[in-house]
Amino acid sequence: MSTLIFGLIGLTIGALILIIKESIYMPGPRKIQAIMKFDKLYDIIENIEGKKIYKGENLANGTEKWDLIDGDDERLLGNIHFFLWPFCKLYTYPLTYTKEKNIGEEEEGDLVIWKDDKTKMSIISRTGISDHLEYRVGYPTINSNLETEELAHINTYTNNILEVRNAAKAFFGIKNSPEIVKETLHGGLRGLVSKKKLHDLNEYSSEERGKFNTEMQGHSNLETPDQTSLPSIGMYLFKSIFKDFNPADSVAEKLMESFTAVTIAEETGKAKVVAAQKDVEVATEKAKAYEIEQAPILKWKKKNLIDTGLARTDAAGNIIELLPDANTRVGAEAMKEWAKLTGTLVIDSGTVNKIFSIPTPNKKEEN
Repeated sequence: MSTLIFGLIGLTIGALILIIKESIYMPGPRKIQAIMKFDKLYDIIENIEGKKIYKGENLANGTEKWDLIDGDDERLLGNIHFFLWPFCKLYTYPLTYTKEKNIGEEEEGDLVIWKDDKTKMSIISRTGISDHLEYRVGYPTINSNLETEELAHINTYTNNILEVRNAAKAFFGIKNSPEIVKETLHGGLRGLVSKKKLHDLNEYSSEERGKFNTEMQGHSNLETPDQTSLPSIGMYLFKSIFKDFNPADSVAEKLMESFTAVTIAEETGKAKVVAAQKDVEVATEKAKAYEIEQAPILKWKKKNLIDTGLARTDAAGNIIELLPDANTRVGAEAMKEWAKLTGTLVIDSGTVNKIFSIPTPNKKEEN
């Protein structure tokens, strides 16, 4: 009898431990979880710094039940929640999501939907079971066959940061929310790409990043009767980044090749101009250095010409005439006498002065 009692006590304690263990919930950082009671929404819990779940009636300012609003959870137990199991259970659902990975780091079951060998990055699609929502999460998106202004077809890669605004709508507002998110983003992106020529698309990832983000937000977050927006499923596009694109058909490939050829030619020309400018700069610096080096030499030569009487200067000291030296003057004067000679002139290999030391024959001896 006592053995049976101890056994029942043990089972009871074990059951209590199991119930307590299964009844305690502690959502991780940035996570939102739904608690179901008899398969109906009972409560929503979160662990988001500076945010809490509004659980009252809808307000005139647009705040609805289960909205995430500013504020801190003031509960005594903080992030520890207790919901009696097995009457209350954590809501789980199938989820297909995309994720950025390095090429070669894909896991079994991952489906590669984008790959860039230049950056060594890939986008994979993965399917699993989830028990939570992330408050903000990057949602890499691949959109195929979008048309540019010149009707070239391209595939685009954007990264979209989604934010949960109403947890109940995000969990239960629509059956396949990831697909709705993709279609909504696709519609906005299609309109933006159609305004750009292929060559100008890179502007969305550089100087027009802010414009791209604003227009994508305007399309995705604005609630209109004729389209499904992200707020209608409890989501909000916090930020959209245009990452990359590539051609999707032969027309786009040819356009890309032509733009590449032009760009290469332009950059080659610019490089040659830069090299030529560099050569001019180097030559100019060498000339300046030579001028500085020669300045004292030229100054000395000028002074020497003046001091030796080989140069005549003006009142300001500037050389205005170069004069021959004494030997040159004697030789020049002597050469004038050659005009008076007759017969054959024999010149010695010595100096000019030596030539004119030969006695001049008289006319009788010549006859």
